Amino acid sequence: MGILESMLALLGAIESDAVTVNPARCISVRHLRAQCQRCVDSCTTGALAREGSELVARPELCIGCGTCAAACPTSAIETAALSDDALTSMMRTSVKATKGHPVFACEKAVARYRDALDPAQLGREVAEVKCLGRLDESALAGLAAYRSFDATLVCGDCENCPQAPGGAQVRKIAASSQGLVRAFGSAMDIRITDQMPDHCLTGVSTKHGLFRREKAAAAPSPASGMDRREVFSSAKNAVTTQAADLAAEALGIAQVPEEPPLKNRVGKINSEGTLPQFVPSRRTRLYNYLGHIGAPQAETVSSATIGTISIDAEKCRQCRMCATFCPTGALRRLNGEPEPAAATKAGEYRRTAPNKLASAALDGSGAPSTDIPAEAHSAAADIPPSAAAEYGLLHRPAACVQCRACEQICPVDAITVSDTIPLAEFMGKQAVVFRMTPPVWKPNQPDSMYLKIHEVIGPELEMCMF
Repeated sequence: MGILESMLALLGAIESDAVTVNPARCISVRHLRAQCQRCVDSCTTGALAREGSELVARPELCIGCGTCAAACPTSAIETAALSDDALTSMMRTSVKATKGHPVFACEKAVARYRDALDPAQLGREVAEVKCLGRLDESALAGLAAYRSFDATLVCGDCENCPQAPGGAQVRKIAASSQGLVRAFGSAMDIRITDQMPDHCLTGVSTKHGLFRREKAAAAPSPASGMDRREVFSSAKNAVTTQAADLAAEALGIAQVPEEPPLKNRVGKINSEGTLPQFVPSRRTRLYNYLGHIGAPQAETVSSATIGTISIDAEKCRQCRMCATFCPTGALRRLNGEPEPAAATKAGEYRRTAPNKLASAALDGSGAPSTDIPAEAHSAAADIPPSAAAEYGLLHRPAACVQCRACEQICPVDAITVSDTIPLAEFMGKQAVVFRMTPPVWKPNQPDSMYLKIHEVIGPELEMCMF
């Protein structure tokens, strides 16, 4: 099975009520050479895994932790169990309840401190997630935007935890986020520890350093507002419906939705010569939060999810296929033809002023807004006037998600992606124009074949063919 079929089968298998998938956003689906497998590498339960050279999905193992969704650079995978909006709500609640000392804890850490935690603290001071790998840069930057003094991430024993990939992922994200918020003037300290903060505990200290409390009343049933009769009735209806579906399928009368054609799942090349492009809303949240923290105070910024590129002019063939497959439009084709007097050497870089990705906004309480403009979900179609006359490539790091697809699919390895970005480029005040030599022939013209042959084999051999 090829990588495309393997990835489509993998993504299709994990689609469920807890996880939603958009295959057209998957880097490996968009181009065979990309081979991004971050979702597999980050999976905490083996629901996504490798077996030899094959990728396999075991949806029955999925716990909806969302670590794969946080790892995916293009948001091809999203978790319904803990969406970005739900995570933002938990973040705001913890910041308010702790007066600027929010706490996130994985379920293993919460289980360890179960007898020491006040039930009222869970969901308020302590935001419980299945795995801290669900946190991303935008979530941690959001804590700083809400003026937190510090942020505590409480992990269980990651070394012996079956969800260890999530622990490794959150440590990388925490280090990147710490650098980002410091670059924008925040003094918030992000700390990863196995100790629950004292302000989240209650009771009498014991010899083990923990606290004991009286057993609380049983938590309310998840079926809030229903009595026992209604709960059993609901369960009976669910079982009956499932049995009916199974029976219909066995009799061959089940309505199985027809699988859409492959081209509809991957996407079509548009008039600009690229696959569909988009900017994940998570990226816009990150920039809104950073803008609310304060003015940047560094010359360069490092990030685990934003990158900039360089192109080796001696290797580059000027095919510009990197722009065709760029998922966010961070790489754009420039098709202008400058006048000969304005033409410059191919391979030269020039900075220009692009349009910004999004502007920071405030809600009514003075906090950063989480309402993402609709236009932020798709790459802007316009090109800055200062670059429109150029021929080559335009790169906007502000829209780059560091998926490294351009680096991997380049046939001559001419592209290098860096995670250290000059501040002006990071903030969207500048983009990079990589100048190329305009072709001397035009496709689909009456003399296009003649001009192309003339360019490739030269006038001497050309005379032998006509």
